Amino acid sequence: MEDLSKLILDVCLAMNLVITMIAYGLTIITLEVIPDNWYFKKCSRIQFERFVFFCYFLIIWGITLIWL
Repeated sequence: MEDLSKLILDVCLAMNLVITMIAYGLTIITLEVIPDNWYFKKCSRIQFERFVFFCYFLIIWGITLIWL
């Protein structure tokens, strides 16, 4: 039983790492496509980057949970 729980934990950690890397890659692509003056009026670059990353992270996790 301990082996099964360790396997489940390892799979969850691996999924989290992969989803984080995908979300960060999409964030970088998004920041390259959107012009700087679009979001500098509303917030700083780091705030916008964190917001975009968080949105992608939640969307990908949601899709993953629905898919499973």
